[in-house]
Parts: sequence; structure tokens; C-alpha cells
Amino acid sequence: MKFINKLYTLSLVALFLFGACDKRELMYDTIDPNSANLPLTYNLGSPNPTVVVKTDVATTTFEIAVVVWGGNVSQDISIPFEVTSTTLPEGALIVEGGGFVIAKGTNSGSIKLVLNRDIVTPGIVFTVKYKMGTPSVGEANPLASTGTITTFNPGPLAPWVGTYVASAASYGDPGNWDEEWGNVSTALNP
Repeated sequence: MKFINKLYTLSLVALFLFGACDKRELMYDTIDPNSANLPLTYNLGSPNPTVVVKTDVATTTFEIAVVVWGGNVSQDISIPFEVTSTTLPEGALIVEGGGFVIAKGTNSGSIKLVLNRDIVTPGIVFTVKYKMGTPSVGEANPLASTGTITTFNPGPLAPWVGTYVASAASYGDPGNWDEEWGNVSTALNP
């Protein structure tokens, strides 16, 4: 009986081994990452920036990046930048060039945006909701094609933000009751 059990177990193991030697089928197709035939999909790199308006210059320029998934970009690609809603006053945000630009042979691009200090009211937090439009080639990833820009103009308080050594001279007994508190930091709270 022991011999039959061993023979049965050995036969079962052999069956599994021969079954494992069958042609291997992948659950996915292998791809060549250098193929130009792969579909192009675009994703925002950092879709939700917070931009503080610089108070010492008239305009603050910043960029939003877009990243390419898929094949190599064999031509210049343009993707429109569309504002879906904003709390900014008219003329506060300027879109340079009208959209994202991805140069031939690269896998990323960007758009430059400019905030006008004199139009962005100090002390108020503003938002700009935006999305990528339809690309000239390929498609925008629907899960990574929208974002929100949050901006704030600190106004005349900006020069006073920082870290200071705070000290106080005593009025009742100067020299004996003076105090120094070391480094005190101030920050804007919109």
C-alpha cells in the first residue's frame, strides 16, 4: 500500500512538472519602449501648485509640467490649457502661448503662467481650476488631466515675514529687567 501511495504521489508530481513545461502564456503583451507606434498619453506632472505672488516684482511666472507616457514623441505636440473656473479677477492670470508644448524627441513639456501682482488682491486666497484640452496627437489621461492652482498675494505684509531676534527693554529697571526671546518667526496666514 505504501508503494502505491508513493507511486501515486510521484505520478502527480510528474504530471505537474510536465504541465509546467507547456508553452508559457503571458497575461500581457511585451512592448518595446523605444517603439514609436505606442499610443501617447499625457499626464500633469504636479497638477495642484500653490503659488505665492512675489511682491517685489510686477509679475510672478511659474510653470506646470506635463509628462508623456507611451512611445517617443516624433513631432512637436501641443495641448490646450483650459480654465474651467477661477476666483481671480480678470487679467490677473496670463497664459503664455495658450497651451502645453512638448518638443519632438522629449517626454515632457510645460506651460508658463504669469500672475499680475497689481490685480491679485492682497490677503485673499484665489483658485484656478483647469484642465488639459485635446492634444494634437494622442490623448490626455482622464485621471491626470485636471488640476487646481491656489494663489495668494501677501501684499504689504510680505517684507515683515521672517525670523527675528525679539528683545524688550525694561521701563521700570533698565538693564536689570531686560528680556531677549531669541528667534521669533512670523508667517502669513491667509
